[in-house]
Amino acid sequence: MARTSKDIQGDLMRLLAVSELAASINGAVYREGYRPRDSRMEDAVVVFTAGLAGQVQTGVVTVRVFIPDILLSGVMVENGQRTAQIETLLQSFADSLTTAGSDYRWQQRDIVRTDYDHEFQQHFCVLALFFSVL
Repeated sequence: MARTSKDIQGDLMRLLAVSELAASINGAVYREGYRPRDSRMEDAVVVFTAGLAGQVQTGVVTVRVFIPDILLSGVMVENGQRTAQIETLLQSFADSLTTAGSDYRWQQRDIVRTDYDHEFQQHFCVLALFFSVL
């Protein structure tokens, strides 16, 4: 059966919700567009980035974990210690994804990294995953 973007996003959210990563953050796991705009929590956001229809559905899903900046010498800066921890947890989550008991084949697309969101003025760690629906 063909999957929609919301199906795929939801399936990854369910995997993420029971992960060590989700247990290690003080926020929640959200679908893109549902994270409260004023959140100052460590929230994970699952984004359906791209998808191709066909006999085998493929695409990219991204996980972003927001980490509030910290005040240092009167300036808000990246909480580098915490982003390093979250990057490691994201990598462990990516490494844990298997086809066992799953309808997906997951493959890491890029190196886990930290970016800055100018709109929210927060840093976030990013994991991009290729998927194939089996």
